[in-house]
This record gives sequence, C-alpha cells and structure tokens, in this order.
Amino acid sequence: MGAGTCVDHYMQDAGECYWVYLCQKELERLGINISSVEASEIEFNNYCSERGIVECFQVSDYKKNLDSCFTEFIKNIIKSHPDKKMDIKNVEAEYRNKGLKGDFIISFGDGFDDISISLKNYRNGYGSIQLKSGTWHSIINNFALNCAEGPGMYIDCENGLKFRAQSKSKVKRNKNYEKIGIAEIIPILDELDDILDEVKLKYIVSEETRIFNEEVSESWKKDCNEYGCRGIDLAIKALDYLPKEQIKSKLLKDTDLLHTEELLLIGPGGEMMCSLYNERYNDLLLRINNNCEINYIKHGKNLRFQLLDTQGEILHIDIPFTLQKNGAWYIPKDEYIGSIYHKKEKQNLVYGERRPKKSKELNTSTNMWFKIKEHL
Repeated sequence: MGAGTCVDHYMQDAGECYWVYLCQKELERLGINISSVEASEIEFNNYCSERGIVECFQVSDYKKNLDSCFTEFIKNIIKSHPDKKMDIKNVEAEYRNKGLKGDFIISFGDGFDDISISLKNYRNGYGSIQLKSGTWHSIINNFALNCAEGPGMYIDCENGLKFRAQSKSKVKRNKNYEKIGIAEIIPILDELDDILDEVKLKYIVSEETRIFNEEVSESWKKDCNEYGCRGIDLAIKALDYLPKEQIKSKLLKDTDLLHTEELLLIGPGGEMMCSLYNERYNDLLLRINNNCEINYIKHGKNLRFQLLDTQGEILHIDIPFTLQKNGAWYIPKDEYIGSIYHKKEKQNLVYGERRPKKSKELNTSTNMWFKIKEHL
C-alpha cells in the first residue's frame, strides 16, 4: 500500500537530474547554451553515486524513457523560442520549499522569462498522474487553513507564524479552527486523531504485528480499506462546512490547474505530452478556469472531486484514502534467514520485523490522481 520503495524514489529523482543533464548537453551540442553542462553532469553523477544506484539507473526504464524524448523536447523549445540561448536548470528542492511544483526551468538568462516545468516520468505510461500526496488530516487542513511555504505548514491566524497542524500541535490547530469560525470541524479532526491512534496501537505497539507475515499483511489490507472508508466519510463531513468556492480555489492551486507552471509527461517509447504545446490540454485548462463548479462525492475507495461546467464534467480527481507503512517493517527484496544488523535501527532484525524507530512514521495516506490521458 502507499508509495513505492526508497529505490523507486531515488530513481525518479535521479531521472530529474539526468533529464536536466541530457537537455543541457543537447543545448551545448547545438551551441545555444548559456552555461556549461558540467555542473548538471556532476549533480547527476553525485546523486546516483551517493545512493548506490549508478548501475541500476543505467538499465532502468526511467532512463530509457528520458533518452527517447529529450531531443524532441529541445527541438520544440527552439521552435517556439528561435534565436535564443537558454539553459535547463534543476530547481526541484528550491521550488518545493516555495510551495511550487516545478522540477526544472528553462532559463533564458534574464531571470524574468523563466519557464517552470513539473516533470513526471512514468515507466508504464501516464494514463494517471499523481498530483499531490498527504494525510487524511492534511486534506481538510489544506482546504480550511491558510497554507504557508513548506510541506505541511500553515499560518497561525493569531500571530502569523508558521506551524504544523499535526497531532503534536493539536491545541494550536484547534484554536485556529475556532478563530476562523469553523469549530465544528474540530471533533472531526479529533476522530481522525483517534483512528490514527488505533492504527498505531495495533501496528506499532502490539506484539502480534511485530513480524509482517501473511496474517498481518491481510489484516493491514483490511484495515486500509475499512479505515480508509471511514476517513472519506469524515473528510466529506468536514468539507461540508467550507464554501465550495474556497475548496475549488485551493484544489486548482494544489493541482496547478490554474496553469501557473507547465507540465511535462513522459512515458515509454518516446511518448511525451508538454502543456506548452498540447492544444487539447490547454482547452481543458481554459474550461476549468472559466466559471467551472466543484462537487465532491465518495466513489469506491476514493474521495472524488468533480469539476463541471455547462457542458458537463470537465474532469475528476480521485483521492484514495489508505494507510502508509512508511517502511515500518524491514522487508528487503531478498528474504534471509536469521537476523542481520540494521544500521539505522542500530539493532539486529529478522526478515519482516518491525523497525522500532521507522515504524513511528506510520500514518494515514492520500494521493491525488488525475486520469489525464482520457482527455488528451
């Protein structure tokens, strides 16, 4: 359940560095680069080396996808910006801290006309794209509270300072809901707190779940489904206290359907969609930003947001509610007998054993999914 392995995340991030390096190298080959390719090459090599993925990235589908697309991408950029020199720069870390979605920018050297682009590289194609992840609490908090720069950060309406609306900050969180006049949401958040406490008691404390065996796996799947359905019901109950225009405004911002940044999707075999050039995607954005309405419903295991206009549904975004292990149990790819020493846990662990430190990160989980290919 939940997100993929650490290696998957490393490969995806390495792919972003590799893409910048590939594109910058192509600009240099064409003689239209501003800066040297050396810095991006070093960044990519260091990233892979430090995480031990040098060899596996070289034979990965992530790399193959990028290799098949970069020349066409640069060709399109040059076509729309003739006679201009430019750089491709990695801005992922910098932009995340600013609450932006761009992974790289096209820079023309003046600092004013930079084009920010979010890169999504999918091994099996981009039929559905992930827009945002979070927890059950954050779905409600993001729509109700004033968001601040930085993941999971909000602005305290009393003193203007940033805070995290987690269970550790429960008093401050609840006080903010009182101050903005929707104290009715507090009992709902408290119930979500109680659910998470139940889950943690069962999976972090109980001796019965210390080893992630087949029985625990089945129990986990069952709880992901049952608790997830409860979470959706509670989220809908909370959202009903908020103005729909406020929900729509924040959803469009979170998903970047306001089109403040560009989107680049890459799949296998040279498959690529860039919002800079795709007319059908831009028509979709035009409809969304021209007096559309929002609706939300429970749809299976998802909280579904629908954007509609006089022609009907423009699109919908599904948010499955589940639980996220976050590496709570030590389950490496290759099973072993006996126990081995785990450096981060600083103790021996048998295969499938719960990690005392890491298991504390077990949490509720949401991901926003948009079936974009249905509209292209």
